[in-house]
Amino acid sequence: HPTPPACLPAIPSCGSLASLAETMLSDAARPMITLRFDASRAELGELKAECVQRGQHRSFLHDTFEKRDRQLFPRDLLLALTPTKKGGFRTVGVLRRSLRYNKEENRRIVYVDFIYVLKSNR
Repeated sequence: HPTPPACLPAIPSCGSLASLAETMLSDAARPMITLRFDASRAELGELKAECVQRGQHRSFLHDTFEKRDRQLFPRDLLLALTPTKKGGFRTVGVLRRSLRYNKEENRRIVYVDFIYVLKSNR
């Protein structure tokens, strides 16, 4: 029995490669999520409100958003932002991290303490 020929993937033509490259460039020109370090109270408002609606205790939220890590401040809160249709940005997520000393390993380690993404963007 002769062995069947191996299936090779189709090689795209130059025209389809050009259109693929244009699509990738146009998608890269408008980022879907931007990360920022400088968190203001206004940008955290929607996140905190949704956390309260979902049953998080206010004392936990105060410890998470108000008591900042002194060693990493202002880079202890990372905000995930998406562009809006009106040209602004909307905060859709937050990541809180802290710098702790590990005595056994004799070094500092960055810990991720809290991650939250708005329910509408999951």
